[in-house]
Amino acid sequence: MKFQALFLQLELSPSMTTPVMLGLMLAIFYFFLIRPQAQRQKKQTAFQDAIKKGDKVVTSAGIMGRVSKIDKEEGSITLEVGKNTYLDFTVGSISHDLTVAKYGESESE
Repeated sequence: MKFQALFLQLELSPSMTTPVMLGLMLAIFYFFLIRPQAQRQKKQTAFQDAIKKGDKVVTSAGIMGRVSKIDKEEGSITLEVGKNTYLDFTVGSISHDLTVAKYGESESE
């Protein structure tokens, strides 16, 4: 009830209510959907760029393995998933570090 009284005190004309509400909706979408997704994407890209030979990683399909070869020109990574078993993946298919997948993020991060 207090919210309605506060809203009525603003004395917005009906022609101004629609743009104000539209602006509020856009701000909510930006701060709750667009901005967090962009931050997650930036963090994921930084992780994928920092992958090096010997790292234990998990693909987006859930395959765990150790990085045995990285080809930056082709954008591919070769994972050793078993003894003498190698699979090729694109860099974008590497989801996260295996230690994070098993044990969660460390407290220092």
